[in-house]
Amino acid sequence: MLFRSCLTQRCLEQRCGKFLVAKDQHGANQAAIFIVWDRHSCYYLMSTRAPESSYGAIPALLWAAIKFTVASGRIFDFDGAISDGSVKLFLGFGAVTAPRYIVERSTTAYKLLRVLRRGLSDTSNPFC
Repeated sequence: MLFRSCLTQRCLEQRCGKFLVAKDQHGANQAAIFIVWDRHSCYYLMSTRAPESSYGAIPALLWAAIKFTVASGRIFDFDGAISDGSVKLFLGFGAVTAPRYIVERSTTAYKLLRVLRRGLSDTSNPFC
């Protein structure tokens, strides 16, 4: 949590990050996303949503982020998908999937648990 706070604060200070927030009719925050950018691309970094908020809040914020990105002459990068729902959502915006290779180091016990979890999962997402 501290890392996220420091990261968002630093990006805001450097003027290379932005929060987009969806509010309800009473002005209460319902959902938010954080995007960061460099000279060429804008990246969807993180999101959050109130449990009682509409499921359409995040897609609406993503659409606003895509429009912001296009207006700035950059390419929008969804920056990875961790679930089938995310993959379907991103593909709905016309995203193109590409493999992302991750190098990690872990114990044998963790590797075994991860293999078992994947074997029991009904996910078809190759990125999970």
